[in-house]
Amino acid sequence: SWRHWSVDMYVLPKLITLAPDGSYVPSPLLAGEPVLAGEGIDDSGDPFSVTYAFDPDAVWNDGSPITCADVEFTWQATLNTTGTLSTVGYDTIESIAEGDEAGSCVLTFAEPFAAWADLFGSHGTYVLKADAFTSEDIGQASGFDQRHQGG
Repeated sequence: SWRHWSVDMYVLPKLITLAPDGSYVPSPLLAGEPVLAGEGIDDSGDPFSVTYAFDPDAVWNDGSPITCADVEFTWQATLNTTGTLSTVGYDTIESIAEGDEAGSCVLTFAEPFAAWADLFGSHGTYVLKADAFTSEDIGQASGFDQRHQGG
């Protein structure tokens, strides 16, 4: 249980990180600031959404790109893993899908969520490599693809 606090949160990629002054900043995975839209942001009448644009140089240790599929898998793993510490915020996401622009990812929420920057980043969460797992219940030993062990 201590692996998360002593290793994972420091080495796994995040969408948003915390600057020394406590402000939220885009991580090196992103090509710029996330774009907020919809309810609570504008008068479009659309649901609240956050769009991330991935930096094309953002890759996993094997050279494969970090993509929206990884963010979507992380969302599902957070919701479906036995013993997940918290699903707060993740449970208000309605969908995660590729955006209109290549390399973008749109998170659409059921309602505005003020702490959106804490999801998939910030101080204690991260993005998981989707194809490193065989199940969305990553708490089960069978959920980890052994081909990626040690890599």
